[in-house]
Amino acid sequence: MNIWHLIPSTNLGGVEVFAKSLIENFPVEADHTVFSLDNIDGFIANDISVVANLKKINNTKSIKNIFFIIRLLRKQKPHSIIIHVFNISILNFIFISKIFNIKKIIIVVGNPPLRKYLLKLKVFLTFLRIFNIPIVFCSKYTLNEFKKFFKLPKRSLSIRHGCDLIKANLIKNKSSQLFKKDRKLSITMVARLDTIKDQETLIKAFLRINNARWELNLIGDGDQKNYLQNLVKNLYGKEKIKFWGFRKNVLEILSNTDIFAFSTTKDEGFGIALIEAISLGIPIIASDVPACREVLMEGKGGILVKAGNIDEWEEKLSVLMESETKRILLGKRSREISSFYDIQKVSKEYWNLLKMI
Repeated sequence: MNIWHLIPSTNLGGVEVFAKSLIENFPVEADHTVFSLDNIDGFIANDISVVANLKKINNTKSIKNIFFIIRLLRKQKPHSIIIHVFNISILNFIFISKIFNIKKIIIVVGNPPLRKYLLKLKVFLTFLRIFNIPIVFCSKYTLNEFKKFFKLPKRSLSIRHGCDLIKANLIKNKSSQLFKKDRKLSITMVARLDTIKDQETLIKAFLRINNARWELNLIGDGDQKNYLQNLVKNLYGKEKIKFWGFRKNVLEILSNTDIFAFSTTKDEGFGIALIEAISLGIPIIASDVPACREVLMEGKGGILVKAGNIDEWEEKLSVLMESETKRILLGKRSREISSFYDIQKVSKEYWNLLKMI
């Protein structure tokens, strides 16, 4: 059985990381082929190549590209296709796949719809309904946001993202043996540096607290990097805040983190790093936006703070930084909900959906 996956790129993004994790933990034996719409030499290209055949596919509407897709499907007709890209530009790929009578196709959606794209999305969703292609939303919040504006294809549902708990346990145990008592305590946020996130509020709140025992690590890259670096420089925080760019070993980094902070906006869809922190039993403080509220089970798995409110972030973060007891208790709370995000369970739900189509 051959299963195809379409991903945006081989860069280190939440979509790509989840696709790789899904393939690694797929509940039935299958040959996986991953088609990248952008590069095939990104941060996680080698990791993907270990678990799947990695190939480049063009996203243009050219005749050459259309014949390329036709040749692919003639050579090896897949059992199923999981599309990790939600964009009208992939319609030609979907249309050709349907000509070849491939019935088991699903599309994964991560973020709620942006208002400026509603018309394009309406057209796209109309075609998905015609082709009977279900949409898998990573959260109930994202599903409900789409329902406000569109009629969805049949069998569309929400399936949360997942994390490899076995791998997390191994890394956590290994890390605890190497833990240095004389190191600085650390707060870490892992996320793209873009406008959907809100590293700015976290930066300002952290620098207000001005605790020499702590440092803030920002993992990720994006178009807001220069703005945020200049902000840190202007607030005289260069010695206290470090920008690490993209990192492949996120679980290892998080295993040496004392607090995981996730400052974001209402446009957040899920946050892969958030469940990675949960899987490691790290104390979590996050913005009180629908996606984080859902992932943390209404605050059961972490502290929720009013989004964009620097004063509240400063207050709640300061209390957590000062109290090791609170951090230990909060870490236990995040660990308690981790089993819900076990990738083994999540991958079975994907397989069950494919079987129903």
